[in-house]
Amino acid sequence: MATFLRQVSGMLKAGGNVGRAEKLERQGRLADARVALLQAIEATGLATSSLLEPATASSRFVATTALARIAALLHDRVEATQYARAGLALWAEARLAVPAMRDVNGFAEWESWARAYLEREATQDEVPVGMKIEFIPDGAPETPLILIKGRDGEAVRALRDAIARADRGPFAVHAVRGVEPVGGCHLAAALGDRDRGVRQVGKLAFEWVLDAEGWAQVNGLLKPFEDPTPGRGFQYLSREGEVRVLISRDGRW
Repeated sequence: MATFLRQVSGMLKAGGNVGRAEKLERQGRLADARVALLQAIEATGLATSSLLEPATASSRFVATTALARIAALLHDRVEATQYARAGLALWAEARLAVPAMRDVNGFAEWESWARAYLEREATQDEVPVGMKIEFIPDGAPETPLILIKGRDGEAVRALRDAIARADRGPFAVHAVRGVEPVGGCHLAAALGDRDRGVRQVGKLAFEWVLDAEGWAQVNGLLKPFEDPTPGRGFQYLSREGEVRVLISRDGRW
């Protein structure tokens, strides 16, 4: 009984986060809506009972499709593509479900958007990847940490440009041109009223919030890595919050 009640709690949490995300989106708080949707998807994993599956599947589907759209609005091509594909797979299952899903026409419109988005992305030029970003939970000094590694001056410059525009809105570090996420590591970055550092908002999803001075400092720390000098070289970019951020030329520190 206790296990079932925990699963019910997870299902209710998922539904609550979906509703909260809708309100945040209406307020224009897209980055916060994204976090709520990631939390909703994570919460659906707690409800594994077959009795709860219809409601759980519905919350998972709604959160996934909304996350694809919001990621696209945030110009996070990696995340938008990932969740558009996942949403289409869930949509194919939902159309076969009994009883049928409500608001079929509304989700049919989402399907048209998702297919068009994926088609546009497929025609984009391939970007050579020289930097990788991954989450290292343990087993190394000062973990947990997010490691950005590689020797790609262009990718570092693109990251510095994104940081310089942080006052225009949130951006995705893992979606910066020339950066590739490893294992699905997603790091959203945003300008805040103070340095909050990095917090984990999903299994492999993180949010990095610094104030203007903090981002300026990170930008300065990144500048030497525009030069892909052979040999070792690393720098901590953030030590605030739950997770550290480190850049390394060869992945060692």
